[in-house]
Amino acid sequence: AKSGAAAARATAPRAPSLLYPTPQNYIVVTDPQKNGTGMGAYTDYAVIMKLEGHDPYHVRRRYSHFFWLREGLKRMMPAFPIPALPPKSNPFRFSKNKIVRVIGLEWFLNGVLNNPCLAKTILFKRFLTDSGDFAISQKAEDANMKSFDPAKIITERFRAELKVLDSYTVPKQIDLRAIDNLKIVELTNFMKKYVKALRNLVATSQQANNRMKVTLDSADGLKRIFSIVAEKEKEETSVPKDYKRYDLGTVIVGWKNLLETRPEAYDILISVFQRDLLHAKGVLDALDARKKLAGTFKKQFKIEDRFKAKPPSDPVGIKRRETEKARLQALTTALDIVDMLLIGYHMDVFWGGVKRRFDSVADHFCKDQLAMAENEVRFWQALEKDVDLAIREVKSPTSKSS
Repeated sequence: AKSGAAAARATAPRAPSLLYPTPQNYIVVTDPQKNGTGMGAYTDYAVIMKLEGHDPYHVRRRYSHFFWLREGLKRMMPAFPIPALPPKSNPFRFSKNKIVRVIGLEWFLNGVLNNPCLAKTILFKRFLTDSGDFAISQKAEDANMKSFDPAKIITERFRAELKVLDSYTVPKQIDLRAIDNLKIVELTNFMKKYVKALRNLVATSQQANNRMKVTLDSADGLKRIFSIVAEKEKEETSVPKDYKRYDLGTVIVGWKNLLETRPEAYDILISVFQRDLLHAKGVLDALDARKKLAGTFKKQFKIEDRFKAKPPSDPVGIKRRETEKARLQALTTALDIVDMLLIGYHMDVFWGGVKRRFDSVADHFCKDQLAMAENEVRFWQALEKDVDLAIREVKSPTSKSS
């Protein structure tokens, strides 16, 4: 049986983090418990969803359930950035990594919750609310997802659900060059460098000696990456400012300044970098899904080339060519939509989240600093009144006579 303290941890959500955009709606992952022994051991967690106006939902989930949810979301929302999961740790080293893993799992779920397109999927709802045998739900959903066609989901579901695609028009021409979108190539290279620099910063922050110094040096590495982008934009004025729309170089300078002036902010700033890393990995996964979609498009294009070289004359062959051509058109539209979303919409969401988290932390510590200053002013004002009162008492006739 659980102790009273453990039961309280499992049922009482912590205060929502200032890193979440909607503090009244949040998910808490807590109370990790190790089950079984030896190679069959596993850990499950209490997942508590708190929505404004509703009672909290309580379920317990294993790491494999989180992994299943993310893989399912990747299939339901092709080339859509899904926040990454923290690595699965060795069960024999459970105590060493459990805190980092619990926080990472919580960030993952809140990242999904705060994305309307992901939050309303049936997979996410089942994960959070199904209190029965979750394996049955997994099998049912896996069976449904076997028939999923990425191109169809992108061309139909995305256009129906994403307002940013309301005015989208289907490309008239089918062009093999569409698979080599230079902006996507540049974005992929940039995100790889960004993830590598973020990973280095998070790793160096865990050093025992001079961790503040090495973290500041690592922040310089991030700043240099954004400086390279800025220089490229100056040289090629025709290139849209897709990667620096929120001036992330200035944000990194702000991180450094906050670290240098408020060392007590260190832990929360590192947690922000860790969360940014999970989201950046999600963008890289989306770019990788786009690469696979481009590979499918290329294969379909070759099929159309063979039909052009040797047009079919029989009814069956003609019908098959029409089917393959429609498939190629759907892939062309899907690839075009994915590119537009990645370069515009998804990167706006990603950089906007990075900047919002920075503004939240900076505002939090600025308010804290302002409160300290106000308390100090009140102290000196009170002291000044006490001194004035003492002086008046000394100068008063009654005090002289006494």
